[in-house]
Amino acid sequence: MKVFEPKEFTSGRQSQGFAIGSACLVSLALFGSFVTASSLRPEDTTLLDNRVYVGLLIGAMLPYWFSALTMKSVGVAALAMVEEVRRQFRELPGILEGTTKPDYKRCVQVSAQYSQYAAPPITTSSAAFST
Repeated sequence: MKVFEPKEFTSGRQSQGFAIGSACLVSLALFGSFVTASSLRPEDTTLLDNRVYVGLLIGAMLPYWFSALTMKSVGVAALAMVEEVRRQFRELPGILEGTTKPDYKRCVQVSAQYSQYAAPPITTSSAAFST
């Protein structure tokens, strides 16, 4: 007897397949536009050349690396904000009753402090490529 999956799982897997396929297509299109824009001859840019293959892998990895850094910084900032809110609830018991106002200024400071959490690696790496 075959167990059928709910329709939501099937459509989710199809969406993942489309996302992977579009990512592959976009990477090939970017590689093609790089070859065209850099005035390289197509015979010099074969994927069988080790330098081209490694460069393609590193170039394809960079957007995901920057995205991962951004997601990590958002997670760290959210955790810091949660800790600040917990601290305020703990130290200012009147917040829940509405008799005391929260320290909004401190929350804005935490947000501003952690908003640049991932900026140094991105800034450093982009500065290294620009020289």
